[in-house]
Order: sequence, then structure tokens, then C-alpha cells
Amino acid sequence: HYRKSQYSIGTLLEHRLNQAWTLRQNTRAAYLEVDYNSIYATGFSPATQQRQVARVASLARPTYHSFAVDNQAEARFVTGPLQHTALFGLDARLLHANTRTYVAAASRLDVYAPVYGQDLPTLPRGATSVTATNQMQQQLGLYAQDQIRLDNWILTLNGRQDWADTGTTNTVTRTNSTQRDTAFTGRAALLHAFESGISPYVAYSTSFLPAIGTYAPARGGGAFQPTTGEQVELGVKYQPPGSNSLVGAAIYDLTQQNVSTTDPVNASYSIQTGEVRVRGAELEAKANLFPGFNLLAAFTAQDAEVTKSTTNNIGRRPAAVPSHMASLWGDYSYAVTEDLTLGFGAGIRYIGNTLGNNAPSAGNPIYHVPSATIVDAVARADWKQWRLAVNANNLGNDRIVQTCQGTCSYAPGRTVYATLAYRW
Repeated sequence: HYRKSQYSIGTLLEHRLNQAWTLRQNTRAAYLEVDYNSIYATGFSPATQQRQVARVASLARPTYHSFAVDNQAEARFVTGPLQHTALFGLDARLLHANTRTYVAAASRLDVYAPVYGQDLPTLPRGATSVTATNQMQQQLGLYAQDQIRLDNWILTLNGRQDWADTGTTNTVTRTNSTQRDTAFTGRAALLHAFESGISPYVAYSTSFLPAIGTYAPARGGGAFQPTTGEQVELGVKYQPPGSNSLVGAAIYDLTQQNVSTTDPVNASYSIQTGEVRVRGAELEAKANLFPGFNLLAAFTAQDAEVTKSTTNNIGRRPAAVPSHMASLWGDYSYAVTEDLTLGFGAGIRYIGNTLGNNAPSAGNPIYHVPSATIVDAVARADWKQWRLAVNANNLGNDRIVQTCQGTCSYAPGRTVYATLAYRW
């Protein structure tokens, strides 16, 4: 079974001091609790026969508490022929993760003559291995950005300095470790807007994201390193003069280090891949076909491969990364009265096949997760400052394999949820 309880609350505050300065503060507090009981295969046993599958029963009960605050000051001003939109900010994030994992050997399964309904270990009471860790992570970021316009040229420059401290306590072995990470990242982009509506651009950026989690005890149980990245992007946008329609195309080259993926040997844990490189192309289009109706379409094709690793998956596609993705969404809004507007939308998403295991061994061959097509819809009503929306995901209630790395899981079936919002 898989059960999840999630709660969050946040605020978005904005105050305009004058024509030049605007202050903003965004806060968010969240809580997440998961109860995940699963059985996963560890490979054929013996590996040479490829008939009997060895299995492990696992119960994971992680909880997460987080709080984040982002303070911003925006300034609009002119220096000679240059128009500036500058942004200065200071943000902080606090995350507490408590993870408990119980593991026990389960009965084997003959893949050619499976016997279902066998007795399984009762967890947590019957666990033969218990792992419990507490992690506290604090992150502070200081950033600045300036968007400079000269005639039809737009230059964007930003920089960010991060400080992150992570403390890990193994409550079973009563051991502690601390980790401090710092990084400076930034982005530079240049765009030229022609009178015809064509706007080519080029961008370069670096990234830094502290990771939460630990390796399995068999791999040392150490805390994860931050995920870092570097990307170069070249693209073009086209907006016909006097139109709300927009078309964009881009190619990109992204390299990331310390990317987290499911541990192929112990699916209750994750591991970090040394380096992943992704080269791809994206197409996006938004068309206002007639008043009130918008059509959005997107397509992505990418070639991803592991370039550095301690396992035998170098040169292979990373697990759970599709080569192709596409989406099409239509949305219509109609003003019933001056205060009431109704809206409806529907769309389709396509996710290409992915690798379930990209590091084969004698008992764990390479296998693929099939592609999936999902239909979603939304209905909403706006009345003055109120908005009521009802969203439905996976309308067809299709059984879709979401991931399959060591252990497989299905994507949620038909899900319908409502939101009520008020805007001051």
C-alpha cells in the first residue's frame, strides 16, 4: 500500500512603495507523511537459472517538515539609454526529514509458475533490518538580478550565493555527521526582439540544489551531496505583431552532477549518479484562436546519457528519463456577467518509455517502462475575488506504470480535487 498525507499553507504579500520600488514576501510551511509498504525483486536466484526471483519486503515511513521565506525588492529605473528592472532578494529554507525503514526477506517467486498469496513478513514487527535517520537542513540564499533593455536588446544577468548546512543522525547506531556546502551560481541571457515579432536568444546558467536523503546502510549510509548543473540554451520566439499567440523553439545542453535515482539493489533508498548529460530540443506554441479560447502545445525530444558513474551504466540513458514528451491543452473562458466568468479546459499528455534499470547485472537485466497517454480536464468559476476550480487528472482511470526501478509503482488513477481561492 501507499498512503500520503500532505498539508501546506503560504502567503504572498506585495507592497508598491512608488513607481520605482516594489517589496514582496512569500512564505510557505508544509508537512508530508508517507506510509509505503512494498515488495521488490532483488534479482534472480540463482542468477544463472533466471527462474526464481528473490524478494524483499519493505516498509518506509518518512515524514517531512519544511518552512521557506523569500524576501524581494524590485526596482525600475533608467540610466542614460538603458532601462533597468533590478531584483534583490534574500531567502531561507528549513527542512526536517525523519525516515524509518523496515526490511525483511520475503518468499521467492517462480516467474514461470507464480504462486500468489504467500505469507509475507509482518512489518515493522518482523523486520530483520531497521534504519532510522533524522536530517535537519538549513539553507540561506542571497541573490540579485538586473534585466537591462537597450532599444530591442534585452540582457539579463543574475547571481546567487547559497549556504547550506545538513546534519544527519542515525538513531539506530547513534552516529552523527554534519555537512556544509556553499556555491555561487548565475545566469546570463541575451535576446534581440525584431520588429517582425521574431526574438532569438541565447542563455547560459549554473545551478545548485542541496539534496536531502542518505544512502542505504550497505552503501555506508552517508548523506547526499548537492545536485549541481550547467546549461547552455539557444532558441527563438515568435509573436505576430498585434497577436497574443506565441511560438518558441529551443535546443539545450544540460549537464548535472549528483542526480538522485532509486537504488537498483535496495528500492527503499536512493543513490546519486556521478554525472548526467542531456541534449534536447523543445517546441512550444500558444495560440489565441478566438476570444476566450487558448490552445497550448508542447513537444520535447531529448538524448540523455550517464557520463560518469561508479556502476556499469555509463553511456546509457538515466533511469526514469523519457526520450520524448508531448502535450496539448485547450482552455475556454466565457464572461457570464461583469462579476462572473466560467472556464473549461481539457488536454492530453504523452510520456515516452523509460528505462527501469540501466545498470544490468547477472540477476537484473535491462528493462523498459512503457509509454503512457493521459487525459486531464478542469472546470472553474471566477466571481469577483473568488475562484472555484475542479481539476480531474487521468480521466480514463488508466493503469499506468509510473516508475519501475527495483520496485514498480502505478501512477494515481482518476483523481478529482477542488480548490477555493480568494485574492485580495
